[in-house]
Amino acid sequence: MWLAVLILLVGLAGTGLIFQAVATRNDQQKFPAPGELVDVGGYELHIHCIGNGSPTAEGRRLGVLVDHLVPGSKESHIADRVCSGAGRGHVLVLGHPYIDILQAVKPARLGLAGWPEVPRTVEWKHGICAALGLPHRHQADLAAAWRMILDKVRSWDDLERPLLTVVEQLIDFVTEDHH
Repeated sequence: MWLAVLILLVGLAGTGLIFQAVATRNDQQKFPAPGELVDVGGYELHIHCIGNGSPTAEGRRLGVLVDHLVPGSKESHIADRVCSGAGRGHVLVLGHPYIDILQAVKPARLGLAGWPEVPRTVEWKHGICAALGLPHRHQADLAAAWRMILDKVRSWDDLERPLLTVVEQLIDFVTEDHH
């Protein structure tokens, strides 16, 4: 009897793993990341360029906003390399302290006292959706959650100040007279 239950549980777990692998592959095909994978100093990043030309061309500047850019992180080392290399003076990489841009929406807009804690072993968007009781198995679920949260934002006052500060700095950088 116990052996049959154990075999059933192992079979169900195996079926779940196979289903998840297939669903993940299908989502990756349906919702590919924009741009291309580029090796930057040993790190693979998705780069999505809009427009033509080089950010280092005369009179052009590029501002980049990075999620969770904290001192000592992999992202901060990459940002330092980009800004000190060929992009010196023409590229500004700034970040905000939030694990994901969604976290920059003030939780009160969703009727929350604060964002739920998500263990570091759980991808933040999945963890937040689970804590809020939202579907989160597929990329389409995460996109729907993003739209729902974004729909709660009515003005700049609904966003946390650290995000607004770096966005303003990037706008100033790319629009200031630098000839």
